[in-house]
Amino acid sequence: MTCYLLNTNILIAAANDTSAILNSHLAKHTNDELFTSSLSWMEIYHGILKISPEGVITHKARMYLKVFEKLESSIRIEPFTKEDAEVTAKLYDHSRRLGHMLSFQDALIAGQALSRNFVLVSGDRRAGFELYADMGLKYENWLYPIHQTPPSTLLNDLL
Repeated sequence: MTCYLLNTNILIAAANDTSAILNSHLAKHTNDELFTSSLSWMEIYHGILKISPEGVITHKARMYLKVFEKLESSIRIEPFTKEDAEVTAKLYDHSRRLGHMLSFQDALIAGQALSRNFVLVSGDRRAGFELYADMGLKYENWLYPIHQTPPSTLLNDLL
């Protein structure tokens, strides 16, 4: 069974229900195949706090909370582990050597996907996740499907 780690921007697009392509992908998979990182969940809640001035939860923030709570019932949230951290450090260092530094947040989530042999699902075309296929990172873009990366068999080189 293939498992998918949904990046933050995928969760936001799903909450906004803006992408027919994304929704068709989500409909194809069971709850046992769809995951997100506790780090993405932190980013979601941080965004909700940003639209809640002075700690007052606005109507818009309450709406987002309800949508994300509903998503939480169909997507498992994975904690970030020591093993994830070790693989992430190698991925982040590899990005430095490539001269294409991943953002720290992108490296954390991509490293977690790589550590668990999950397919990273993101709509971020600028991150360059496809550059890390040589390390074994499997990546799919469910918002803009033309940017697909074939799976690599080199995961064992990293681990």
